[in-house]
Amino acid sequence: MQTNLIYIISGSIGIIIIYLLYLLTKFLTYKRRLNFITKFSDYASVLELYQGKAYDVIYKDRLLVYSMEATKINDTEFETVSKDFVYLVIKMIGPVLQKEFEDLFGLDALFFNTIEYFNKRYEDDEIRKESVNNLMENDIEDQHEHR
Repeated sequence: MQTNLIYIISGSIGIIIIYLLYLLTKFLTYKRRLNFITKFSDYASVLELYQGKAYDVIYKDRLLVYSMEATKINDTEFETVSKDFVYLVIKMIGPVLQKEFEDLFGLDALFFNTIEYFNKRYEDDEIRKESVNNLMENDIEDQHEHR
């Protein structure tokens, strides 16, 4: 009889411990999500910092030549550079921050936001715009001189 009572008590204690661990896990998950919400601007700033650094590296190594020549990068090369940019951002933030951002955004949204950052920066390329303007002005001047 005492043996059965010991089994019942130890089983009950085990169930209580499991339930308390479950509640603790739920609480910690809630706190983490709350932290994501209250610290979202901090997370976004950190991600943007690394995206900016990665863009500077990719731009200097792979895009500057197109900007200086005022030429458009072909679609295949642009896609490759975009993927390399995402890979570089992920590499720069490291596995701990990558996990945080994946938990915050989800992997697909993290990649999407990173690609959108790249596209926006590329579209706003001031060096390329200036080079195109200079070429257009030179063409206009050449046309006026030939008249």
